[in-house]
Amino acid sequence: MYECYRIDMVSSMSSASYVEGKEVAKEMGCTGFTVYYNSDYYYKSEDLIDTVHDHFEALSYKYGCGPMELPRDFPKGDIRNTRYASYNTGVNSALRGTGGSMIDWTIPPPKGFKMLFDSNCMGLNQYPPSMGEEIPGEPSLFDSAVHIQYQGWSFSHRLPTRMDPTRYPVSVHLMDVIRSSGKGYPKELEALLDNFDFYAINVGKLYTDAHPLKY
Repeated sequence: MYECYRIDMVSSMSSASYVEGKEVAKEMGCTGFTVYYNSDYYYKSEDLIDTVHDHFEALSYKYGCGPMELPRDFPKGDIRNTRYASYNTGVNSALRGTGGSMIDWTIPPPKGFKMLFDSNCMGLNQYPPSMGEEIPGEPSLFDSAVHIQYQGWSFSHRLPTRMDPTRYPVSVHLMDVIRSSGKGYPKELEALLDNFDFYAINVGKLYTDAHPLKY
């Protein structure tokens, strides 16, 4: 029963995040497939999981069963970890189907962090160089974009996830893009920002084969 609730708790937070993300994308004029990350949902889900887990343990004492020693998390290697281990894995599941990857989903985010990734996988938006520092090469219909907010810091930039792996890198590392922009960033975000890769949908298998999920 607890394991079923555990799946429901992570799913509900992922769904709430998805709905909020769609509103944010609409306000920003993003018309392609997007993935949204809001650290508030990470902490809400972790608090909820702790509360429900402790409640089950308390019920065991209440009815004279003694401690259940109920594991809080799914066992290491359990396939459910790829989607339901946490809010992070819920976002990562959406990312890996849309052109991105959270390399280590166990890293907790700083509070107040929000990120919208617009995959632009259908080439519906053309992100011009004016979004950020110029990326070498011609602007592409298939560039994606990332928008980040954290306290008073914000960052919006094209990501050169073009569709031709013979001319462009298969994947783009977020921290490389941020550092090359020369705009600076809050140091407390470094571990999280260093944890994201992005790639064009049509080279997704090349990336995911080289970066299999570890659960």
